[in-house]
Amino acid sequence: MPSWSRLLVFGVTPVFFLACGDSNPVATPQVVMRIEVRAASSLTVIGGAFPVTATVFAQDGSLIVDRAVEWGTSNAAVAVVTSTGNLTARVDGKGIGPVTISAKLDGKSGFMPLTGTGPVPPAPPTLTPIAFLWSETEGFTTIPPLPGATVSIPAAINGAGTVVGAAYGTDQQGRLFIWSRARGTPIGLGLLPGSRNCFAWGINDAEVVVGTCYFQAGPPRAFRWSAAGGMREIPVPPGAVGNNAKSINSAGDVAGSILVASGSAVVSKPGRWNSAGVFEELKLPLPITSGEATGIDDAGNAVGWASQGGYYDPTGFLLWKRGSATETVIEMCTQSDCAT
Repeated sequence: MPSWSRLLVFGVTPVFFLACGDSNPVATPQVVMRIEVRAASSLTVIGGAFPVTATVFAQDGSLIVDRAVEWGTSNAAVAVVTSTGNLTARVDGKGIGPVTISAKLDGKSGFMPLTGTGPVPPAPPTLTPIAFLWSETEGFTTIPPLPGATVSIPAAINGAGTVVGAAYGTDQQGRLFIWSRARGTPIGLGLLPGSRNCFAWGINDAEVVVGTCYFQAGPPRAFRWSAAGGMREIPVPPGAVGNNAKSINSAGDVAGSILVASGSAVVSKPGRWNSAGVFEELKLPLPITSGEATGIDDAGNAVGWASQGGYYDPTGFLLWKRGSATETVIEMCTQSDCAT
């Protein structure tokens, strides 16, 4: 009898554990069928960000919302993606080009192709700029726009207070103008034949104007204007493909630059023209490769910029002092030591 009792107790014990296991079954994860990725935009902008969302569908058609997807990018140089939740993330634009954002879970993936673009250009000003002339004795005088234009941009003034620059209308074409208080209304100077727009950069006391005209195709060309001679092109010296004129002194010497082809690039070389149009290239200190003369005084001394990079990457400022007929002395300073 005692032996039977022990067998009975032993037999009951496993039944108890089986009963406990049946009351707490382990949940089986839903099987992922597909993943869809949606973005707030099809374009990524350098420096910009926007959200993306993943929608995960189970095999039975329901949505899986309690599991986190793994986000990825095909090109981190164009866009990176950072998780912000189980099914949400943020895309940050880094560069230009195609990129694909992906979301992955249990071997299934969803994709969203995007295109990286450059920074968004600033919106044009809502206010129309007003050109003016100021003097200590007469204060501010508004320079009216050239007839047919809406905006005037003055660039230079001579000793008599005569102003030159460019005026623009709705077609964005730059038209040369000359103005003074005595004239009252700006006068147009015309354009070089074939050019789309021009800009006047300098004027001397004899009211000889210099500047540059730009073309739909091809390099820019410098011009010289006077009431007696009208618009005339400043000669491009042999070996150059274009030129710019930035300043003129009382003797008619013009400071500017020539454009020289160097492989697939075009390099700016500083120089000056005399009143007869003869060009003199100004030397550059090694290892400087490009530059431009932007101002010239009555003694023929010129100032400008120098660059080891591109046209819009100046690395220093130059002073060319006219010495003898064959010698040009160069002084150079950088932005950090020009003050001394």
